[in-house]
Amino acid sequence: MRILLNKKLIKRVMKRVRILIINDLHDGSIHAICSDKPISEGKRYVPNKSQETLLKGWKECIKMFKDDPPDIIVINGEPVEGNNKKGFSKELWSQELVDQVRDFKKLFDMIPQKYEKDGRIFYSLPKDSGVDGKIIKSLTKIYLTRGSAYHVDIEGTPIEEFVGDYIHAETYNNLKANYHVQLRINGKLLSFAHETGYSKNYPARGNKLAQEWTTHAASAISEKDKWDYSIRAHIHQINIRSFGTKWTGITCPAWKYSLGDYFERHGPNGIPADIGMTIVDVESNGDISHKFLIPKGVKLDNKVIIHG
Repeated sequence: MRILLNKKLIKRVMKRVRILIINDLHDGSIHAICSDKPISEGKRYVPNKSQETLLKGWKECIKMFKDDPPDIIVINGEPVEGNNKKGFSKELWSQELVDQVRDFKKLFDMIPQKYEKDGRIFYSLPKDSGVDGKIIKSLTKIYLTRGSAYHVDIEGTPIEEFVGDYIHAETYNNLKANYHVQLRINGKLLSFAHETGYSKNYPARGNKLAQEWTTHAASAISEKDKWDYSIRAHIHQINIRSFGTKWTGITCPAWKYSLGDYFERHGPNGIPADIGMTIVDVESNGDISHKFLIPKGVKLDNKVIIHG
């Protein structure tokens, strides 16, 4: 599918920068998203019902921005599950990291990107790199942050470096995947990192975001070195903290359901994972807004059984 963006939309797009953030896909886990046709050690793996539901949600999210695709895509950590040592690999549909990375690439390739040919802007579901059979220039920049070592570091080898090569991510500090990526966009400084602290007390869960920023701001050399926006992942739940116009911090939704041990620790009142993607728009005047793209029907709520 290839669509030429209309002039009105192009004019509006040029005035702001749109960023798509996806994180915590954990592709490889039986509790997380995967493509419709994963390959496990050379054999076809049939996704379970939960994975089918997550994939449906993935496609639904993409529809929300397909007519206005991102200028920048940030994979904010943990695109794959890794070898799940604590679970003795029992919760994996494939123990092969190659299978997990290849399947993540299938999901990534579903995301519309911007392309340019002969001064015109196109977008397509990027299964190929051309329009009318000719090579065109990709206008969408891709950045990747590094997740927790438990999931993505195999005996000292960070698998996300290979993911970065696979999806043609930008090199940043001589690496494809960094623990921290800072982007200055339309005069504002945005900070991207996977890891963040959090409280087990849900109402106070996002307070660590504010604590992180105040520590950062106190050590910043100048005002321009202070983050205007912090985008974090890791906790699989949405949180927002803000100091007015000075700073806003968010944690973003994920693509893996909460496991049984979460409910063992927190009981039935535990807050399950938020599922979805995040869009951040930076306008030409520096105004920043975010939107969580939450698909319908992906929550794993317990059934209510009715008698009488």
